[in-house]
Amino acid sequence: VELPEKAAAKYDELRDEMITVLEENTITAVNAAVLAGKLRQVANGALYGDNRKILRLHDEKAERLADLIEQLQGNPLLVAYEFHHDLEALRRVLGKKVPFIEGGMAPGKVEAILKEFNKGTQPVLLAQMGTIAYGLNLQAACHNVCWYAIPWDLEIYEQFIKRVHRMGQKN
Repeated sequence: VELPEKAAAKYDELRDEMITVLEENTITAVNAAVLAGKLRQVANGALYGDNRKILRLHDEKAERLADLIEQLQGNPLLVAYEFHHDLEALRRVLGKKVPFIEGGMAPGKVEAILKEFNKGTQPVLLAQMGTIAYGLNLQAACHNVCWYAIPWDLEIYEQFIKRVHRMGQKN
């Protein structure tokens, strides 16, 4: 996804200077690890400002994901996201009714969402990648995975994919 001009300029400034200002919030990367996280945030569409305020830059990735969902013509898609602002952007573009799973949710609610998704009644499931990377079988209804964000942790990457790429997968 090509970044819109304003977001690309903020990305470049942050990458080169390790500091930028957005909506009167000074965003500072104190080291290379923090910088890498902030650059991933910009690429996804927002930065966290003071008091974790979400500073929107673009919805380009969410809009492209909406195009992908349309191309899949109802074939279920498991979407991995990282930041809470990713979820907000996805729900703003895709609609508030799109089911999601994130850390801290009640186990009963998670089970109900997974049950519906495995039945094939939900075309999309948004999942914070670390929360469902282990121990779930989602291959019954799904064989498509989309990375809204790519994790640094190879094990999370591989395990998330293994939720659908496992024994019993017919596609």
